[in-house]
Amino acid sequence: MLMQVRFDGHTVQEVGSGYAAVEGSPGYYGGRYGQSIGLDGGGVAYPTTDNLTTTAGTISLWAYLPTTPPENGPAYLFGTSAGDAASGYTGTLALRREVGADGASRWAFWTVPNNAAGGHSLTAPDTLPEGWHHIAVTWEATTGSKALYLDGVPVAQTSGVALPSTTGNVFHLGRFPGGSSSSGMYLDDLATFRRALPPAEIAALAAAPEAVPTSSAVITGRLRLDINASDAGGIMAVQFGHNGVFGDPQPYYDTYEWDLRGAEGPHEIVARVSDIAGNQTYITRTVALNLPPRADAYLVEATRIGATLALSVTDEHRPLELQVSHFETFAGAAWRPLRETVAWAWRVEFDYNRGDVTYLPGPVYVRFRDALGAMSEPLRVETSR
Repeated sequence: MLMQVRFDGHTVQEVGSGYAAVEGSPGYYGGRYGQSIGLDGGGVAYPTTDNLTTTAGTISLWAYLPTTPPENGPAYLFGTSAGDAASGYTGTLALRREVGADGASRWAFWTVPNNAAGGHSLTAPDTLPEGWHHIAVTWEATTGSKALYLDGVPVAQTSGVALPSTTGNVFHLGRFPGGSSSSGMYLDDLATFRRALPPAEIAALAAAPEAVPTSSAVITGRLRLDINASDAGGIMAVQFGHNGVFGDPQPYYDTYEWDLRGAEGPHEIVARVSDIAGNQTYITRTVALNLPPRADAYLVEATRIGATLALSVTDEHRPLELQVSHFETFAGAAWRPLRETVAWAWRVEFDYNRGDVTYLPGPVYVRFRDALGAMSEPLRVETSR
């Protein structure tokens, strides 16, 4: 997850980078979970940096839909664009509810690449009744794939589309950056992800009885802590605590780097935020520390045509996988299920004129990956004795 906003009486992110830009006076109403935001009286936008990725991603949110879209133009749920009307809105990623040329209401997931105008609209009929609905879009730049989900069901998808490599600096809710009419919707539980979630995960979000949880994450030891806080008198200091022990006060910034040390498993991280009057707010998150596999590899036997390696790996997140390669970069090496021993063939050179084969022994590189994606450092196994 890159960003999450619950809109429970404010626009501060539960997860995310930077600060919300609020225009006018948005209202807060009963939401799908807790409260929601209504943008008839204002607008809100978030930075795209570290909150939205163009290589691959997912945007998920809940929206309370009126019976029909507005008659004076499309109703945007969200939108970001690097260009303007003169450029053809290059670098655009947006979702809108509109009336098509046939007079029927539809959804349109609109994207425009950075080097061409016009772009591509992935559309689906709008058959949703008035009320709360889960809406999500996904994209993947390598394959040019896009998908639109309504209430957890994929209603439109395609591939081979040129997608934007960069977008605008901000991500608007309820309108398009170039200006548009009010969406007439209430929004709740906005979340963005750095990958295109598969259909099963989208369906789980739509069926969840509670908001997307932020209290647990699987991480490596290097933490980036985003502290999103707002106070009329100003934030004076932040103190971080780990399993009940607090460090010294620090100036308030949006982002901090911290090394989490200790054993694998749950760790409680607390941020104590103080204002100028001495009031304090505590933000608590529990994260599960996942360390890379602890591994060893050694040579059992080397022959004219190859080598046999013995492997020893310790990690609680199974199944484990390994890569084996002649090269430290592991170029072209596929991940394979872990085995206790591996038979490895040397590279060969052929002399087609003489019909000779020359075997090229050398060091073998091995690394390991657990079921949650944590990867060990490469091990170099010397094969000459």
